[in-house]
Amino acid sequence: MTAMALNLTVATVSLSCVVLTAVAMFAPLMGGGMDPKVWFGWHPVLMTLAFPCLMTLGRWSYLTGDSRPLTSQRALHGILMGLGSLAMLLGYLAIFEAHLPQSKFFAYDFKAGAWSPDWKRVVHVYLGYALIVAVLAQAFMGARKLQVLGTGQRVLTFHGSLGKAVILLACFNIIIAIRFWGWSTPMKVCLYALTIAAGVFGALWPRPSKASEGEDASLFAGPA
Repeated sequence: MTAMALNLTVATVSLSCVVLTAVAMFAPLMGGGMDPKVWFGWHPVLMTLAFPCLMTLGRWSYLTGDSRPLTSQRALHGILMGLGSLAMLLGYLAIFEAHLPQSKFFAYDFKAGAWSPDWKRVVHVYLGYALIVAVLAQAFMGARKLQVLGTGQRVLTFHGSLGKAVILLACFNIIIAIRFWGWSTPMKVCLYALTIAAGVFGALWPRPSKASEGEDASLFAGPA
């Protein structure tokens, strides 16, 4: 597969995650039919936009195989990851506003004084909070790495590995949500496949060795 075909495949998979999630939530289908004016329906759409779409594309910005200079790749990476972080925060706002009238937070019903009876929802909630914290930490670390760029300092060298872990765990959390939502089996299978593919492209797809060496050299090389 050529680099252009692979890039097109990754973009198609990432965008399809968002489009299909929106269709599944808002179209008159099994498990869907939500009013777009209701906050809740936007939570899965925005979280899918954040993680398997924008953040996968953000990591892929280093893997495109084109001849753009690393500075351009890094700028695109920062823009996509920043937009992904914003989409994540909006996704959290959507679920917060949706649960506020019922006082349901942290998988706990504060009015009824009871936990959610579905363990999958509990895992989804707390893994989601952990991912939000991790993404915010990643944003600060990314900004710090930019500050020391070109000074020769090696700082926060785990930033890339943590970013890939975030994408993988986010895709896993989305799979949990797909599992407990009331969509039809064919819809779930399609969403599973797209989410897994996005996770592979965003976290597991190997970077070409030449590109990897080039990035490390550009990030950490001191003045000539």
